[in-house]
Amino acid sequence: MVDQTSSASPLRPAGAIATAQGSLAVVILAVLAGLLAASAIQLADPFVRHDDFPALTGNAEHYYNKTLTEGRWLSYLWHLRDFSHVAWGNYLILLTCWAIYLGCLVQTAFGEDMLLWRKAAVALIAGCSSPWLLIFYWFNTLVPGMAVVAAYALLTMRLSERTNRLLLAVFVPVTLMCYTTFPFLLLMLSLVRRETKRSWRDLAALILWFIACFAFGLLVIYSLNYLYHGHFGVKMATWREPNPATDLASLLENTRMVWEFVTRSAGIFAFQLPAVGILQLFLVVLAVFMAGKEDALRVTYLLVGAGLGLGLIILQTLKSGIELPSRSAGFLTIQAALLMGMLVQILYRWGGVFDRLGKNSLAFFAMLFVALSGMQHFAQYNWQQQTREMARQLSQGAEPIYIIGSYRSLMTARAATIQHPRALALRLSYLTDRPVISCEATPAECEQLQAVSQEAPQQGRFNVVFADSATILQLSDKPVDGFEQLVD
Repeated sequence: MVDQTSSASPLRPAGAIATAQGSLAVVILAVLAGLLAASAIQLADPFVRHDDFPALTGNAEHYYNKTLTEGRWLSYLWHLRDFSHVAWGNYLILLTCWAIYLGCLVQTAFGEDMLLWRKAAVALIAGCSSPWLLIFYWFNTLVPGMAVVAAYALLTMRLSERTNRLLLAVFVPVTLMCYTTFPFLLLMLSLVRRETKRSWRDLAALILWFIACFAFGLLVIYSLNYLYHGHFGVKMATWREPNPATDLASLLENTRMVWEFVTRSAGIFAFQLPAVGILQLFLVVLAVFMAGKEDALRVTYLLVGAGLGLGLIILQTLKSGIELPSRSAGFLTIQAALLMGMLVQILYRWGGVFDRLGKNSLAFFAMLFVALSGMQHFAQYNWQQQTREMARQLSQGAEPIYIIGSYRSLMTARAATIQHPRALALRLSYLTDRPVISCEATPAECEQLQAVSQEAPQQGRFNVVFADSATILQLSDKPVDGFEQLVD
């Protein structure tokens, strides 16, 4: 039966509001605790990608080009600050904002009808899914965007449905200037709102309004790019190897890329564990069937939102020929978690063995995703540990620090999927607070460097050589087997 409660209904009693706010706070804290548990190995020394370091140190010059190639104007403004942060501080801010959004989302979707621990479990299944773990490797860059998402989520708990939808005209363009699919996080808060008087007309109005807000955001980005770069639009970076669809042959080639995206994403969403993916897919399909029988429009709202987001990704791939990362479809894992929550609520009302099956499945997936997220962080642990040891030994010598040899000779770099020689230089510069020059990335800066007499280290190891006016980190020139295929 469709919930006929209007968002314009009289205000709830103060006691009811206090209860709802208390429940929300408990859910947010429970979700944050789960996220911290999943990221425990990261908290003290979070892993930072090479192109995320400018956001950590406030280096706007090295990020400015992304305003032209990706429209990331909000992120650029964040880089303009005149102070730097510690990595763990930014990481904690991001996780807190993420917990706020997830807590508000499940509270909006299920209200007081669902037990607190079950809402927290649904939120953790969504928040600890693999795509979001991959996105958050750029946590320094994403801080302002996620803060805006969290602020909008909190507003949805206090303002009317009409006001929240109107605010999409502001929040969608702003979040679009941080990460392309962040606006869909905002849309989901409207799609799952319990008080909505659902109808086909209302759904169409919401989707058209969101598309208009999204288009307005693109217009703002294009206008800023024209004003500051002289180019109306977004100019694709050459490293993305775009293949614009100009004829049938190129369109068919890009269609193949769409299929590759789908199959690759299926593996990533399941943490490369087929059994996990099959079981979750079964529960989602079952949820669509059972919840759809109970309230077809409630499920339709979610499915249409999923289709809209997926359609945007497919259209972008077909048009540009750019291979989009699976993490860009992370909103799908959130919608899958919400559908599982709907299924569990149906089984809860049935009671008995059905309720036990539902709550056990929910608890299993929540604990599994927290555990798998934590295990995935171990891929970067050895890299963090080895680079800390490098920094400790390098701290005794003169500056600057030169790196000779290839970072690809380090097995820890392969495990952590390090993608550029700058990653090692920036990491050591952050740890030592000294200038670090990678001869692999900028060989011209190393032309005057005297030859190192010490024998080159074995693959996976390093030497530290102290000279009168510099310190040298010496690596092997031989890449680890399989590194080229992994990175390129």
